[in-house]
Amino acid sequence: MTLAPLILQYQDHDPGSVAKGVEEMSKKTYPLKLPSSIKNAAADLAKLDGVSLNQFIAAAVAEKVGTLRGARDFLQQRAGTAKPKDMLKYLRRAPKVPPVKGDER
Repeated sequence: MTLAPLILQYQDHDPGSVAKGVEEMSKKTYPLKLPSSIKNAAADLAKLDGVSLNQFIAAAVAEKVGTLRGARDFLQQRAGTAKPKDMLKYLRRAPKVPPVKGDER
């Protein structure tokens, strides 16, 4: 696998600078090593989207961060104050049967 060195310029959000929905950004760089195949695929998609590779990667990272934070927040809210040990009473009531074929692991 060949790695394609790439310098990613990203914008660093300063949460203290939000005024009426407008965010002020500062630009920084981050050296990013991607497999050539992924860099090429991202470049192709960026071109189709009409944006720079940097903008495409920054948007992809922002999307992933939002997804993971959203999932974490959702799961934390659903869990409430539950603790792993609270689930033991339910696990103990589960039937003692072998796993369904394909679920052995």
